[in-house]
Amino acid sequence: MCLLKISLALLLYVLSQTPTFANDMLSGLLSELSEIESPAKQIEQLKINQQIFENQNNHEIKNRYLLLSATAYRRNGQFKASEALINNVILLFQQNKSVALLGKALYEKGMLYKGQGKYQKSLRIFQKALLIFEANQMFKFQSMTLRRLSFSFRTIGKFNKALQLVEQAKIIAEDNLLMSEIAHVFGGFSSIYSDLGLYQEALEFELKALEYIPIKTGSKSNQADSYYAIAEKSLGLKNFELAKEYFHKAYEIDLELANPNDIGHSQIKLSQAYLRNGQIAQAMSFAKLSLTTFSNLKSERNIGWAKSNIGNAYLADKQCHLALEYLKSAEQILIKLAELTLLNRVKLAIGESLLCLKQYKKANNYLIAVLDFSQTNSTHISKIEVLALLIKHSEEKQSFVQAFSYQKMLSEAQFSYSNQLHSRRTSLLKNSLDSLNKDTELSLLEAKSLTQAVQLQQEINRRQLAISSVIITLILLMVTLYLLYSKRKLALLKQAILSESIERRNQLFADVSHELRTPLSVLKLQIQALEYNLISSKETTFAKLHEKISDLDLLIDDIYQIAQIDAKALKLSIVECELEPIFKEIITDFSAMAQQSQLAFKYQLCSFEHALFKVDKRRLKQVLLNLLRNSLKYTDTPGEVLFSVRVNSVSLIITVEDSLPGVKDKDLGRLFERLYRTDNSRSRDSGGSGLGLTIASSIIKLHQGSISANHSEKGGLKMTVTLPLIEK
Repeated sequence: MCLLKISLALLLYVLSQTPTFANDMLSGLLSELSEIESPAKQIEQLKINQQIFENQNNHEIKNRYLLLSATAYRRNGQFKASEALINNVILLFQQNKSVALLGKALYEKGMLYKGQGKYQKSLRIFQKALLIFEANQMFKFQSMTLRRLSFSFRTIGKFNKALQLVEQAKIIAEDNLLMSEIAHVFGGFSSIYSDLGLYQEALEFELKALEYIPIKTGSKSNQADSYYAIAEKSLGLKNFELAKEYFHKAYEIDLELANPNDIGHSQIKLSQAYLRNGQIAQAMSFAKLSLTTFSNLKSERNIGWAKSNIGNAYLADKQCHLALEYLKSAEQILIKLAELTLLNRVKLAIGESLLCLKQYKKANNYLIAVLDFSQTNSTHISKIEVLALLIKHSEEKQSFVQAFSYQKMLSEAQFSYSNQLHSRRTSLLKNSLDSLNKDTELSLLEAKSLTQAVQLQQEINRRQLAISSVIITLILLMVTLYLLYSKRKLALLKQAILSESIERRNQLFADVSHELRTPLSVLKLQIQALEYNLISSKETTFAKLHEKISDLDLLIDDIYQIAQIDAKALKLSIVECELEPIFKEIITDFSAMAQQSQLAFKYQLCSFEHALFKVDKRRLKQVLLNLLRNSLKYTDTPGEVLFSVRVNSVSLIITVEDSLPGVKDKDLGRLFERLYRTDNSRSRDSGGSGLGLTIASSIIKLHQGSISANHSEKGGLKMTVTLPLIEK
């Protein structure tokens, strides 16, 4: 330590005796320090050299050191230390009046606010810095500041302004051959078009950026930025696997560089990618990691962002109370920061959570607020999402007129959004064409515009009054037509609903008549055979008669149950019970039946540990025996039937699957329709009413569960029943 102090003292003495040499050496040292990518390591080296720079009389060198230190502390999430250094530089400006220094300090302060998610503050600071850079022709900083302004406007939803600013940055960067800036400008275009939903165009801009700074040749920080950008576009294009791959690559570099703000952003984006891919557990894990990261940074806006992602994960997992808790917390933070765009997304999720909890009035208030914001700010994607939820809410309340009104608004919003995308694409193509023949096209457009302006002025002077009258008349006519159209639309909707109800009833009568005709015909033939003594064995004939009567009894019972379901009169006797004895009884009964049919019957039961569930035991047993008997009837011998039961954190999952024959893809979704028959070997006449699966589906839905049909890996059919887990 003593030796280090002596060496440092000697170095300071040498530097004080040779100012020119000192300036060159210190300038080179600052360049080397700025190349250190890890903010923690950069801070460490800056501290080691702190005394050398602070003892300098050269204000430019000293201020460069202070601003580099401020940047390092900002990148490391030490915002207070960064702000103190920036304020120190601004104070030094008052002493030496270096306008360029003030511009750089303001730029760094804008970056500080941007990193904290304070975009409104960053806007004002960047605008001040831009004025200084323009006055002093500091072209690189002009381009950089325009890009940062574009980012802030994009974040608050002002995309046209964001596009104008990044276009200005592009012109400055190209005119002054700032190659790295050109790459960053294309990245800015990419981000804006991604937010507008033009993901393919956004990806093309990102690839243009890589032509100037290829991933392999760029710094680790640039590599992380490129991976992150490509992943965002892949997420927009719904290529979730590619998005996860590139977000993980960016995240690994962020961890290596120990840049906490970038780490937090990557964690949130990984959470979003996993959530949209249906991997809720992984999404929740990364969302909670991001909350820890941003909490350590004390970045309020990003804390709110992280909490909203945790809420979305809970919402996807149907844990609506927990979702609402996190989303409400995020809402409070964002209200305080006036972060309206993100706040609107959070309110939409809160509305969906309240619908999940059946708090319809509160949900409606939130959804209407989101709709008002979307209409005011022309955020089409949010408008489309909230209208879809409002339609669902109105249908659940059986408010069909309101649902129809929202449906109309949804159609208009989708049409408007489609037009906007088309307009943006057209504008983008037009700009590409204009760049090829810029001078010629501009001359032609100017001449054409001048001619049109003269002609238009003449027409305006002569027809202004006439046009006003026509417009008023048209408006009145359109209002009248719209009212008539709405009235007719509502009448047609009611008529369509009534017609559909009558058609379904008639179809049911026709199907039931058809199903009754076959066993009755057989009964008639058997009775006539007995009457005319045309049979050889009366015992066999009576057995067949009993069998057909049993089939009729089963069909009539099923029809009665269907009628109860249609009338919403089918009641369940829900009791708290242990299900393990029921499953063991079913296994015992079915094992003997499978053995008689020469089928291998296997079963898998998880450990219930005396878990209790609330179910109608008789109805649940009816459903499971129906599924198992279907497998018994339709599985070729020698074949296999597998019955399995397992429990996860939220539900009980029961599966019945069998071997060949299978069911075609087009038939899978229709197996639960009444009296539906497939056109393959599984539809052969094996008895049954054809209503069993319809009844089973209704019973499971009354248990708040679900039932689905899929292809089995064994070659046949796999039926899955999911029932919610009731907490003790």
